[in-house]
Amino acid sequence: MVTTQQTTLRGNTRSLKFFDCNCIVGKRADRKEGEPWSLNSLLEDMEYFGISESLVVHALSKDYDPLSGNKELIGTIAGHANLHPVWTIVSSMTPEIPSPKAFVEEAGKNGVKAFTAFPKFHGFSLATWCSGGILAEIQNIGAPLLLPFSETTWDEVHSICLAFPKLPVIVHTVNYRQLRFLLPLWKSHRNLFVDLSWFSIVDIIPFLVENKYLDRLLFGTNYPSYTPGAAVTMVTYSNVGLDFKQKIAGDNLRGILQNINYRKI
Repeated sequence: MVTTQQTTLRGNTRSLKFFDCNCIVGKRADRKEGEPWSLNSLLEDMEYFGISESLVVHALSKDYDPLSGNKELIGTIAGHANLHPVWTIVSSMTPEIPSPKAFVEEAGKNGVKAFTAFPKFHGFSLATWCSGGILAEIQNIGAPLLLPFSETTWDEVHSICLAFPKLPVIVHTVNYRQLRFLLPLWKSHRNLFVDLSWFSIVDIIPFLVENKYLDRLLFGTNYPSYTPGAAVTMVTYSNVGLDFKQKIAGDNLRGILQNINYRKI
């Protein structure tokens, strides 16, 4: 049963075109009882919360084998133009990836819009001596790299942004205590972004508008671990104009993705 409050929320989001940069489909190893995981659940929840598009990672590529999960993802979301595949990378110094160029070429053939990595879980480094080849190829085509905050450090992010200044680096699921790290990093790196999924600071959106950092904030839900309603509500009821809300809701991310060009390979 839909309550009056829920109906009001949905009505207020109709003018915003949300584009989620942070969600997973498939059965996660650490999923909670009753947690949604199927493609149908994702599509239904996107419709309910007014989310137009999503970048999607497959749980298999996160929890088990990246390359198998990448392949599974393409089959899972086939036929859904509003779901955009995110492929998981590992170090290009192992035989798992035939070559960085070949891997990225294959990604282009499958319509991949972004890449992600879980270096702690999968046991490798994102430093140039280990992953420089694959990161250089991703930078070359202009695609973003998504990194869970739990899988990296700000020193590592700083090094990646320095080594690959044209690579959009999106650190997601960042908690509110990280703002003192982010402000100096944002001042140094125009290619660094964070998502909204856990960045729940009171009046953070007006603060970013005032300090001209609004373009660094992307809409992300961390679905299905979090309900999309939290991120949707933060944008919908933020004390800024509709144009600023739309930038966060999806235009900032769309601006990044429009620069992807696989023809540069």
